[in-house]
Amino acid sequence: MSHSKKSKNHRQDTLTLSTDAKELLEQHRYKKAIEAYKRLITQEQRTEWLEDLAQAYLGRARELSKQSLYQEAAVLWENRAKSCCCEDHIDEYLRWLFLAKRYVKAASVLFNSKIVLQSSEKQQFNEYLAAILLTHDLPEIDAILPADLNWKLHKTLIQQAINAYSQGNDPQEYLKQIPFRSPYRDLRLILKAMHEGTENQLQISPNSVYYQFVELLQIRHQTEIVRCDKIMTLSQQEFEFISYLYSWQQEQIKLINHLRKAHDATPQWLFRFIVDYKTILGEVYSQNACLRILPYHSDNIKEYQHVFTQISDIEITHLYALANELKANIRDSVINWYKMVALLSGSTEHKAFAKLPEKIDHISLQHRYEVAIILRHIFKLLDEILDVSEDDTYISLLIDSLRFDPTDKPSYIKLIDYFSQDKKQHQYWIQAAIKQFPSDIEVLLLGIEAAIANKAFKKVEQFAKTILKYDPINAKARRFLLFSHLSSARKQIKAKKYDLARAELEHAEKIERASQRTGLIQINQGWLSVLEEDAETATTCFKAALQIITAPILQVICLTVEGQSVKLTNAQMNPWIKRLTQFKPSDQLSSVVITQVINIIKYYQDQALPNLDKILEPFVKVITKSAKYNKLTQHEMQTLCEKLAEIKLFKTLEEYARQGLDAFPRSPLLVYYRVFGKTKGEPRALMLDRHSEFSLTLALSNARSQDDKLATALITNFLQKIEYYSPRRLDMEDYLERQVISPIEELEINLDQLTPGSIDLHKIIIQMLKSDEDTL
Repeated sequence: MSHSKKSKNHRQDTLTLSTDAKELLEQHRYKKAIEAYKRLITQEQRTEWLEDLAQAYLGRARELSKQSLYQEAAVLWENRAKSCCCEDHIDEYLRWLFLAKRYVKAASVLFNSKIVLQSSEKQQFNEYLAAILLTHDLPEIDAILPADLNWKLHKTLIQQAINAYSQGNDPQEYLKQIPFRSPYRDLRLILKAMHEGTENQLQISPNSVYYQFVELLQIRHQTEIVRCDKIMTLSQQEFEFISYLYSWQQEQIKLINHLRKAHDATPQWLFRFIVDYKTILGEVYSQNACLRILPYHSDNIKEYQHVFTQISDIEITHLYALANELKANIRDSVINWYKMVALLSGSTEHKAFAKLPEKIDHISLQHRYEVAIILRHIFKLLDEILDVSEDDTYISLLIDSLRFDPTDKPSYIKLIDYFSQDKKQHQYWIQAAIKQFPSDIEVLLLGIEAAIANKAFKKVEQFAKTILKYDPINAKARRFLLFSHLSSARKQIKAKKYDLARAELEHAEKIERASQRTGLIQINQGWLSVLEEDAETATTCFKAALQIITAPILQVICLTVEGQSVKLTNAQMNPWIKRLTQFKPSDQLSSVVITQVINIIKYYQDQALPNLDKILEPFVKVITKSAKYNKLTQHEMQTLCEKLAEIKLFKTLEEYARQGLDAFPRSPLLVYYRVFGKTKGEPRALMLDRHSEFSLTLALSNARSQDDKLATALITNFLQKIEYYSPRRLDMEDYLERQVISPIEELEINLDQLTPGSIDLHKIIIQMLKSDEDTL
């Protein structure tokens, strides 16, 4: 082969190898890239190849450091410096030397090389090296240090300061000799703060090698529970440091160390632990903590009485009731709760649902209150487990509880809700609640709702005025007061007492704010003028109303409903409605107008006006028809469905939800409203419609995966009203969290009254710094 041919092949091989090496470098395959560039450089010392080789070396060194192979990373950096004459990134090299524990080499590089470091980096490496000198005996490093560095003296001073502090002496004599620029300055500040008790004012950089001490000192200033939690997670060296700060004796250290190892302590273990250390923990604390543990492990009741004190029959029964509840043994739990009620009330009957004594005067106020609390607890427990809200046997628990303690508002609210379909009982409990809470706004609002249902408008006015007396800006009360005058006006118009009707409407005008006008007062004034054959005044009133009510369909609805409410005939109303409005049944309604129509329907439904469904039927058809033509957003569609569900327009609701699902098939909320409309809001109808049941359970799964909390809550509540979907057991984890506080969280040790123990603080600091070397 000729010389020119050989030369050509050589150039081609070099070009291929160069291309491959570049690709390896770009792909971050640093190890192979190093090999490729080393081969190239043996052929020719090109600058670009040397620069790429330096980059490959650095990349590989960083990879090794991420695997904690610091010695190997440092060696690669050294090879890079030698092969490529490249000594940048020396800060990384120094860090790898320290982490590889090559302290002498690190000191030599730091003080003997010509490297240039930023002042903050140099200060940090100086601190690292000074900490090494404090924790290791390395005379080789002392020989490397420049003659003008007084680190050796500073180290001696800091050791003397630590020893002085350990012996209860003032370390200031030594600390003040350590200059501000010393690498021990942070440790000097920490010791000074420990001596003066100002550790909460310490300001030290998180990058400092001594920062862990600052974090430990801050534990003193945490709440008791947070402090205990932190102590449980400390390393052994950190725990010894804290032990020294708190001057714990060996017995205290042994106790806490024992507890620190009990990560998953059983109630039995915890009970035994507290009994064994009760002299250190304190008699009162130990007794209370063990008493809290007994419901978790009732077998310890006898031992508790032997170690601490006797327990009354009432308290033992209480413990067994809790213990059975914690085991989800509801039957035995209820039996014990009833036994406790019997013991507190002096009854001889201990069985569940036993008749309680008629007279309770002989029972102390404290015991009456406890009986009431237990009865309510039994009701809540059974309701969560068995869904007993529709059983008279169980509702008597709440009724009886109010005999023993008539001051529990939530019980009245539940009874009012329970008897919502029993007019006599509903009225009785509302009156009882108002008598007990005459100024409570929530109760008075319930009274208003009942009065509206009974068309007792004077009571509505009375309750609303009472609310406004205590809460002058209450918007609901103002609306109800306005409603009472408007309703009374309608009543007087029907009775042909026009002067009284006009007076009621004038009262209503004074109450209604200009910014919240509905136009209904003016409409009633208009119809009153029609009945009085005053066409001019009627026209003025109607025009004023229709300036407020602008949508044609709303104008017709309000004129029609208000007219029929005062017994006007179609012959009297129709000429006025045709002349005043532009409404056509073929009109397509916007989503805004549909929402307004639904709101006005809800308003009239709340007033329980007669024949309302028949009056509104033609307008509902217009809403339904508009569903086919409106292009609404998912949110608009869901909002409209919510409002349609409120006013129980089930057919329209189902139609809207179907339209919505065509556009938004992944909406669990629209599936819920479609099923709600189809079943007319009756969950049990699902038992005859398995397809709807399946689509609803699938929607529930989708709602959970989409984190749609509203849809999840609505569907879950709907399904749980069917017997076989009802929850059958209490969530015990949640119950335990609410009912029983962990004794570990209540662990309190009197830190201020303990005498100092014999702990070598200098040794602790050394060990802590050594244990922290891997994070330098």
